[in-house]
Amino acid sequence: MTRNQWSRYGRGACEGYSLSIFGGGCTRFEGSVSRSVPQHDGGVHWLSSINGKCEQTHATREEAMARVEWELSIAGEAFVASFAEYKTHRPKNKFSQAVDAMRAARLNANAPA
Repeated sequence: MTRNQWSRYGRGACEGYSLSIFGGGCTRFEGSVSRSVPQHDGGVHWLSSINGKCEQTHATREEAMARVEWELSIAGEAFVASFAEYKTHRPKNKFSQAVDAMRAARLNANAPA
């Protein structure tokens, strides 16, 4: 699996592409574009999804990939904004203060004398 860029999978008519964006830990966005089976009229279409949801149909692969990238950019910007707000309010949160105190105690206990 390739990270942070499109990668192709499948053979012949079974064709798909994936885009995995990893932020480390639990932060992860998975985009997928796959070719559909031929329709009754002989044509094909492309399916796009993000994190296994929001599946949409597109006429071309490029259109499907553009949609995934657009949705991922919105989701990424929303995550960054939410995390910035969290960091701003974190020092005022009593639970976060308790976590920081536990972390400091653990570091002090493991520090060489």
